Amino acid sequence: MYGNHNGLLVMAGDRPFARYGADESVHGQLTLGYHRAATNTTVWFHTLESGYTAQYRGGEVRWIVRPVPNTSAVVTWTVLPLDSDIGMVSEITSTGASTGDRLLFMFGGAYKLSGKLKKKSDVHESDDAARFPVVDRHTTPQLF
Repeated sequence: MYGNHNGLLVMAGDRPFARYGADESVHGQLTLGYHRAATNTTVWFHTLESGYTAQYRGGEVRWIVRPVPNTSAVVTWTVLPLDSDIGMVSEITSTGASTGDRLLFMFGGAYKLSGKLKKKSDVHESDDAARFPVVDRHTTPQLF
């Protein structure tokens, strides 16, 4: 998704994971997770093979995630580019969580590119698009 004539690009797809940047920089990457207190387990949304739906409406991506099978927990995550600055907005809502469950987030991964982000991420103009670093789907960050 493109920003309002300011070079901003927010990249999001089928999996619940968002990255944004502008010009020659990726400013960050965001993913969410869910910690289930009853079983002391954590799932990061970008690692899910199923249990989520991706929706796109002009300039907005929304994921509806059921992080724990056979429960009523549902997390809705919406991402869109800022209108007049470099950045992205995330709205996160949750229903059906059990006592002690936690919503987690992981943000980071800023880096410089050798060239413009829009050209580097355009599969029609560059073969570099397939080489963007992506968070390892099997990474387990430390909880604090």
